[in-house]
Amino acid sequence: MLVLSRKVGESVVIDGGRIRIKFIRHGSNGCIKLGFEAGPNVRIHREEIEDEIRRQRSDQRDSSKG
Repeated sequence: MLVLSRKVGESVVIDGGRIRIKFIRHGSNGCIKLGFEAGPNVRIHREEIEDEIRRQRSDQRDSSKG
C-alpha cells in the first residue's frame, strides 16, 4: 500500500494519468472528499458497492448452474 499526504486541491495520478484522484476538502467530521476522474471504460465504486456487485454476480452464476 502506498500512503501519501496531499493538501486540498492536490491530486494523485494512476496509470500515467489515466486515473486522477483529487483531494477536494477535509470536513469537520473527519471525513475527506475525493474527486475521481477516469475514462468511461474505468469502473469506480465504493468498496461496499463493488462487494455487492460481486455477490450478485456470484449468486447469478450459482443459480444458472442449478
